[in-house]
Amino acid sequence: MELQSLLLPLYEKHLVEEFGIPLTWYDVLHHLDEAPGGGMRMTDLAGALTFSKSGLTTLVDRMEAADLLERTSDPGDRRATVVRLTEHGRTVTKAAVRAHKAAVQQHFLSRISASEERSVARVLGRVVDELRAADETT
Repeated sequence: MELQSLLLPLYEKHLVEEFGIPLTWYDVLHHLDEAPGGGMRMTDLAGALTFSKSGLTTLVDRMEAADLLERTSDPGDRRATVVRLTEHGRTVTKAAVRAHKAAVQQHFLSRISASEERSVARVLGRVVDELRAADETT
């Protein structure tokens, strides 16, 4: 918790100063950028971000007003909404990803060795996988 409380404000500071986006917006942009087909259903995005549907709706409203995202109907399920990056959103995301990786390198990775980095990634990846699997069964 202490490490998170120290790192997240540093990461957010970079994103806000360089791109005018908070870390929560970056998280949405990054998930959409990595999604197959460039979009995600709102319910899937909410689950990936561990947001409530109403919290995500408010966030997407703001990001849509900033021309970063657009919503469309899911052709396979008219009741569902798909969120996609706009061209502007794609441009901001690509630049923000580079800046965020540089901030992670500066504030975290530069302080550990390559073997420690691999160990941390492996251990945290396993914990995330196990927690997600347990969450899916409840």
